[in-house]
Amino acid sequence: MKTILVVGASRGIGLAIAQHLVGQGFRVIGTVRSESAGAPLLAAGITPLVLDVTDHAAVAELPEHVDHLDGLVYNAGLSVAGPVELLDIGRAQAEVDVNYVGAAAVTKALLPLLRARRGHIVYVTSVNGTAPVNFYASYSASKFALEGFAEALAMELEGTGVKVSVIEPGICNTDMLPQDIAVLEAKKEQAPDYLVPQLEDTINAIKVLKPNDPQVVAHAVAKVLQQSRPRFRVVAPRVPYAVMTVGHRLLPLAGYRRLVALSTPKRKTPH
Repeated sequence: MKTILVVGASRGIGLAIAQHLVGQGFRVIGTVRSESAGAPLLAAGITPLVLDVTDHAAVAELPEHVDHLDGLVYNAGLSVAGPVELLDIGRAQAEVDVNYVGAAAVTKALLPLLRARRGHIVYVTSVNGTAPVNFYASYSASKFALEGFAEALAMELEGTGVKVSVIEPGICNTDMLPQDIAVLEAKKEQAPDYLVPQLEDTINAIKVLKPNDPQVVAHAVAKVLQQSRPRFRVVAPRVPYAVMTVGHRLLPLAGYRRLVALSTPKRKTPH
């Protein structure tokens, strides 16, 4: 039975991934931030492992807790929403520490085990890791960093048998959504006038756009793990988010900004 470590498995997308992989016949170890958070995982047949990805000493000891490893799914993440002019730099640093530096540290610690089994590394990034939108500048920066890291790592590992993939989710129905809305609402009250209409449109868009079930991402992760020649980059779901990622690659900045504007539902103005 193949063993997969899912980092950031206590809730949301990570929990959906871990549960789905168990259902697909994998032995799954899922990291959580506390002992109490591990109970739901045990009930689902997942082995919980307490880990803070920003504790580099603890991350370096990961190989002592895993006898062999066929796959690593790095899903741990923070979302810091809001305009740059009101950015909390401390929160931005924490975001980078979890979304990128934590991924690099975990990967470094586990690469020897993954090479021994010719395993597979899957990073759960974001559509915003290749196609940024306003008010998620810090989040996009952290995910861009992870995407670049993954691409470079894939080149380094050519010839070792270790595969690397990135899964780019769109908006998902997790507890991050209401948190982001609350943050953006609060930022709107503090924002300079020039930002208020944009903030109102963004808040409205998040509220009216139908979020995806985390199972969409879980199925995408399982699919690449089961393929002998998986794609490097997978948008989950492809529709409608692939339009943004392709548009960002092909269009000039002004064209991409127009595409984002057209894709953002506008507030209804009173007659």
